[in-house]
Amino acid sequence: MAAVVLLRGLMRDKRHWGEFESLLQSKLAGRHNVLMIDTLGNGEFSSDTSPLHLSEYLPPIMEQLAQIKDRDIYIAGLSMGGMIALELGASLKDYDSVNLKQRSAKAAYKRLNAVTETSLFDALSKLTHKNIYGMAIINSSAGNLSPWYKRFQLKQLFLAFRKRVKAGYLVNCKQSEQEKVRPVKQVVYKSEINPVEATIIALTSATQAQNIELITRWSGFRKARTTSLFNGARQIYACSRFKANPVNIPLIVFSGLADKLVAPSCSHALTSYYEIPLVQFEHAGHDLSLDCACELSDALIKAWKLLL
Repeated sequence: MAAVVLLRGLMRDKRHWGEFESLLQSKLAGRHNVLMIDTLGNGEFSSDTSPLHLSEYLPPIMEQLAQIKDRDIYIAGLSMGGMIALELGASLKDYDSVNLKQRSAKAAYKRLNAVTETSLFDALSKLTHKNIYGMAIINSSAGNLSPWYKRFQLKQLFLAFRKRVKAGYLVNCKQSEQEKVRPVKQVVYKSEINPVEATIIALTSATQAQNIELITRWSGFRKARTTSLFNGARQIYACSRFKANPVNIPLIVFSGLADKLVAPSCSHALTSYYEIPLVQFEHAGHDLSLDCACELSDALIKAWKLLL
């Protein structure tokens, strides 16, 4: 039995996986466990400060990975979650449990301060009894492989804001057979719709932009607990600085060809750098777990041979 760990993206948390987690768990039929982990500044860690470097997100994640009862682990990271997964893979590659005295000379850690370095190595040492057998990188990117305007398409953000569902949104009701001669009715959704969440869904999904129930649910998430703008800005900065480095863990990249936030060419750049497979979803946007949950879960199971 293995654990499949899901890492969410920028300013998102485990709640935003929605039904994907239970769908994947049901497809695995009890043979493996599906777990979700929040990152610093998001979800259960929303009161913490988001670091400015992705390496500094790793210690609490590794602490949680070390506590998983399953020895074997697979990680699926969406967007920023994919960058964190790659950063973890690079850190594991550079970790030398035999000669820790040489760690300060390692290029991967020269950029870290002494406190962060110590914390990172302490966390890495706790993963020595775990086997990370694979990572799936979903609609992610790297600063040394793709230009910033491909990694974060600002024009699409403004377009999504304009096209977002607004409070008081009108929809047409279906007519019954008895109402064929009557005008089509209209109803007003009085449920609370947050403009930020409506914009995010319009930006990251190719199929759910008009899904009032989803927008209302995510608006409720924001009202109950949300990532601060301060932490959001720090996460964006951390992502902007991320650079891909070699890893020793098998990788696969998933890309939505209708992604409006991160250009699909960024996924191509990752596959070229790592010389790994690319799986594309033709009609899906940035959030594959929303647009093609069934296809994504099947692709993960197939890639990692979880049912063999």
